[in-house]
Amino acid sequence: MMRRLVLAGALLAAQCAAQAAPWQAEFGAGHESLGNGLGDWQQVDLALRRQSAPRSQFELNARATERFDLRDSELGAGLATPLAGAWDATLAATASPTHRILARWSLAVGLQRPLGEGWLVGAAIKFSHYDSDRVSALSLNAERYFGSSAVGEWRAAASLTATRLAGLGSSGAARLQIDRYFGERARLGVLVAGGRETENLGQGALRVADVQSVVVLGRWPLDAAWTLTGEVGR
Repeated sequence: MMRRLVLAGALLAAQCAAQAAPWQAEFGAGHESLGNGLGDWQQVDLALRRQSAPRSQFELNARATERFDLRDSELGAGLATPLAGAWDATLAATASPTHRILARWSLAVGLQRPLGEGWLVGAAIKFSHYDSDRVSALSLNAERYFGSSAVGEWRAAASLTATRLAGLGSSGAARLQIDRYFGERARLGVLVAGGRETENLGQGALRVADVQSVVVLGRWPLDAAWTLTGEVGR
């Protein structure tokens, strides 16, 4: 069994208040401590986003990671755009020139729409291609925003994911999250997840393992332009 203790953080820089800035830059760094004598994992992320309208956003991102003494890099792009009616669509793609741990390439497509009274539902499908196998994942998501001046503003979210690994059958995972908002930019939340997930051990070895996790995450504005985000979990 592999146990992980996760420490992660990100720093977000915008030209003005987050809800009004057309451009956003984000830098993040993460550290994961593993049990059973396995070496720690490291990760660094960088993203640049352009928001042209309230529901339209384009992103370029890069990632560098080290796991099992193997180093990987990845480049990605993402697009969110409104469709007819209340529907929104998302499209994301990644490619890794090294692909020792990360997927050689991945492609994800999602749809989302509000239902009224604070409800939001969505679905997404993602295809990932590794050197030795292919993984496809279907996710169903629901979230609700609620609250009042007496109890504050809250968000509750749940998702179910079914994953199929070529040659090894299917597996499933569930995720629950609740967040408490403090104004428009500050947030504190707890995430609980469990199920079976696919992990790349390197050298073409993919493994489906039981995973249970709990994470505390937060976001704190430092001033009108800078926001600090972080999470700690096990």
